Amino acid sequence: MSSSSDFIRWDIWIARVEFEEGTGSKIRPVFIMDGTLCYVLSLKITSHAPRSQFPGEYQIVEWKEAGLLRPSTIRISKQLNLPADSFVKKIGRLTELDRFNVSRM
Repeated sequence: MSSSSDFIRWDIWIARVEFEEGTGSKIRPVFIMDGTLCYVLSLKITSHAPRSQFPGEYQIVEWKEAGLLRPSTIRISKQLNLPADSFVKKIGRLTELDRFNVSRM
């Protein structure tokens, strides 16, 4: 089980994320914004390209270097507060280029 000290800003983890409808969950990559004692502020990552109807989506440029298996988008508008026991494993970290671009958004 992961502890809050394991979560560092810019890391990408695989986590169990509950569906918004509240019926079930999905294992998916998430981007760490901030780790606290109780919850980890994360952003949802999707394989969809950025969509115009969802402002604040960022297409990760160096997705392979970040440990992802396919081109991916961070949904900045979809913040998640996840308990530490939702996290399965760390898979990577955003590169300096992508960290800079996300910070600008």
